[in-house]
This record gives sequence, C-alpha cells and structure tokens, in this order.
Amino acid sequence: MSVDLRLEYQGGGKFQTITKRDFETAEGEYAVGERVVSKTHRQRSVSQNNLFHALIEAAFDNQRAGPTFANWRQLKGWLLVEAEHSETDEVSLIDPDRKRPLSLRHASFIVSGFATSIRRRLGVEYVRITYRPNRAVALLTYPKSWKFHDTDGDTAGDVMNRVVEIITQVIMPGSTVEEIMDEARSRAGMMKQPRKEAA
Repeated sequence: MSVDLRLEYQGGGKFQTITKRDFETAEGEYAVGERVVSKTHRQRSVSQNNLFHALIEAAFDNQRAGPTFANWRQLKGWLLVEAEHSETDEVSLIDPDRKRPLSLRHASFIVSGFATSIRRRLGVEYVRITYRPNRAVALLTYPKSWKFHDTDGDTAGDVMNRVVEIITQVIMPGSTVEEIMDEARSRAGMMKQPRKEAA
C-alpha cells in the first residue's frame, strides 16, 4: 500500500504533517507504533516554478520554428507531452454491434468529445491525438499536472532539462541553453550568479 503524505522536517529526526488532510490521512492509515518505510523527495520551490513558466513564455515569444500555438499555455502542454511528462488515455473506436471500426466521421466525433472532456476536467489546453495503425484505437496524450503537490523538485528539474533541450532543437533552433536560460531568468526576476574566479 502506498500513501502520499507531505511532511516538514522538525529537526532531531522528526517530521510533522504539513496540512490537516495529511494529518487525517496518517491517522486513518496507521496505528500508533506501526512501522513504515518512506521514500522522500524535495518539493519544488516557487522560484523553480516561476523559472519554468518564464522559460515557456520566452520560448513562445521568441519561437522560430516548430508547431505554432495560440498561447504559451498550449505550448507548455505540447512541451510537457514531448518531454514525456504526460499520460495517455485509449479510446476504442470499434462499433460494439458490428465488431468493426467506426466510420471516420463517427470516430472523429467521439475522439473530439473525449479530448474536450480531458481539457475541461483537467484544465489542460493541449491534447495530442494519435491513432493505432488499424485506427481501432485513438490515443489521447495530455500533460501531467504541474501542480506543486503533483510534481516534486527532482522530477521538475528532470522535466525542465528535457524541455530546454526540446526548445533548443525544435522551437528556437540555433539558440544555446545559456541564452534561453538567461532570458528565462531575466523574465522570472532571477539574477544569474557571477562565476567565481579561480584563485
């Protein structure tokens, strides 16, 4: 059994639940004295979150190539899917009565409805639609949540590295990682730390 709890380190090897919900979950799942094994990770910081969004906005404003989007939020969704920070739902396009694929028009209607449902339910602005070779199954891929409690600092750092790589290769080819990150830091109000000279 796996239970997610947000904890704050209190010192002396002790942790305390952060929210009332975390406390109630712990109280409901465990008995006093019960031993548990935990896996820890660091929550990402507000500055890391701001830098990520500044990076996406900078890529949107300076885009030179690649697919175009109406706003930076759609680009964010596409980048997260490209970086494989995503989930995929499968939709069967087989007519249950006839045991054969639906007509293209009927299938398009169903897939469009599922995509709209995902956008509304999850608040995402980008859903990639692909099909299996026989067109009997549609694959709807959408970005995973980027909320603080869903994406820890380590995961966010890995995803951000992949996003920067995609930006340099697809969205802003010819740009360096340094140029892109400098622009993002400037937008996020973060000053780049000067390098220390070797003594």
